[in-house]
Amino acid sequence: MRTDWAEVFPASPNAVIMGNPPFLGHATRTAEQAQEPRGTCGGRKDIGRLDYVTGWYRKALDFFGDVPGRLVESRIVV
Repeated sequence: MRTDWAEVFPASPNAVIMGNPPFLGHATRTAEQAQEPRGTCGGRKDIGRLDYVTGWYRKALDFFGDVPGRLVESRIVV
């Protein structure tokens, strides 16, 4: 969550963000993981117990902005 995706590649209509973000509920997160979604929400403290993956979606929205792009999320259950 701390990586600036724009430093890795530019947002463009051809960009695809693909991943399997961790669906860590409130009870299973470390203290550090609990703070990371807040960093993607402008430091807001009133986000409650949002799932860790919420920050991943927020990063994608901020990354693409007005640029059309694709976000592919995969839930692989073993």
